[in-house]
Amino acid sequence: MKNPGQRVRELRVAKGFTQLELAQRAHITQPQISEIEKGKANPKIDILQRLSQALNCSISDIDPRHLGWNDTIREDHPPAKSKGISKTDHLTMELLESWSALSKKDKLTALSFIEDLKNKSKGKSCPGEHQTKVA
Repeated sequence: MKNPGQRVRELRVAKGFTQLELAQRAHITQPQISEIEKGKANPKIDILQRLSQALNCSISDIDPRHLGWNDTIREDHPPAKSKGISKTDHLTMELLESWSALSKKDKLTALSFIEDLKNKSKGKSCPGEHQTKVA
């Protein structure tokens, strides 16, 4: 499987863009593009989003670890600048970045914790919690 940098280079060349042109379209620097293409930098989700918009493709076209993202953008839609992304989107991006760094065991633990939080918010008791009966 090709790394994200290789995919960025392939997509950039297919569109006929120079590194500088892609950088300008994605609102990042040309050295960032160079580092990504060389595999020296692993782009975070906000950079992947900008690149996908600039290349008119989905994030998963660049990085298959993000398969399922419905993020194809029309060519006439300008790339979003990071300050235009809502706080909720930033939190989601941070969560996804953290998630991808977890081991399978830690992901299972996190899912269990999330289920406990959902149950707690619905008023259900969580495993390990002591219930006090009220007479």
